[in-house]
Amino acid sequence: MQIPLLQNFILCGGCTIGAAITDITQGQSQRVGQIQKIIFQRKKDGAADNSVAVADAPLLATWTALETAIDATKFQATDYINNPTNEVGEERTFGGGNATRDGIEITLGTDNSTFEALFYNVAQQTIAEIKALTCEELSVFFINECGDIWGLTDDPSAPTTFRGIPIFNLFVGDKKFGGFEEPDSNEIRFRMTPNWSDNLHSITPSDFDALTDF
Repeated sequence: MQIPLLQNFILCGGCTIGAAITDITQGQSQRVGQIQKIIFQRKKDGAADNSVAVADAPLLATWTALETAIDATKFQATDYINNPTNEVGEERTFGGGNATRDGIEITLGTDNSTFEALFYNVAQQTIAEIKALTCEELSVFFINECGDIWGLTDDPSAPTTFRGIPIFNLFVGDKKFGGFEEPDSNEIRFRMTPNWSDNLHSITPSDFDALTDF
């Protein structure tokens, strides 16, 4: 049996190598576009992750029930955000030069990804309410300019459930005065774990507009 190279073996955690390499599906495209709102929800309801059936996810009734819930399934959407950026986690390596054989670096994994955005001229009462979420174990859905809702699915090839993207280290900054030349602003930032986007999936609402109805 061929032994995996050390630099890949560590990244994969010693995973089993199959008889043939993984299939690669061609001819599919995916574009998120500009994120304009964020939906916050607790990651879990008890021991289970919060999720909805993919068949129910396009329906207003599904989201209305969650928005008005009085338990761990409740979600809340933010005001419009601006200048959204997604800093992708870099490769983490060790070695090179004389430290490793043939000077080949060992791949240890991937850094976390960071999402940042700005609220313009949002009331500080609202900002304080978002700051209160920093104590929670959260997941998020992203809403793009088309009103599509982006989250995660259990199986991208045959999705049955739809859930939020787990986040950590939520930070909401204090008000920055804009003066004559800029609007007042508050920064929002959080991190997502390595490989967070592997099961990224979107749903298109069938009977509501996610940008205006939440």
